[in-house]
Amino acid sequence: MVYDLKRIYDETRTQAYRNADSVYQCMEEGSRYKLADVIGEKLYSIILFVHKELTPKVSDNCDLAFDCKGNGFSYHIGCYFQNKEYGTTDNIHADIKSFKSLLEIYNKDKFPEEVELVNNIIKNLQSFVERCQTYELWKQ
Repeated sequence: MVYDLKRIYDETRTQAYRNADSVYQCMEEGSRYKLADVIGEKLYSIILFVHKELTPKVSDNCDLAFDCKGNGFSYHIGCYFQNKEYGTTDNIHADIKSFKSLLEIYNKDKFPEEVELVNNIIKNLQSFVERCQTYELWKQ
């Protein structure tokens, strides 16, 4: 099944989302669920998705790449993930395929850190696609 992530990004650009997200971030972890009653289940689901899935699984790939001490493509991979937005999960699958292809041509002996980086990015993206399916916000 293909999930439309563009809708999520569009929602994060609204003032209602920004206001709700600001409140969410100020609240203690154990009481954040109460926000759903105030802002609605849809907006709350989007906030959870962004904080628990989107940011850790996609945006952190940028940090992984910039932290890599290799001398190959890690910097360029980091730049690729800066402000990366996926329109659908098909786009994520395309990136997984591209990174797997990169592994086929990468010099594993010369750039072992970067091979590990690419493998970690592939795992992160695969995990992200799997986790997308668990969120109810697609049914709204």
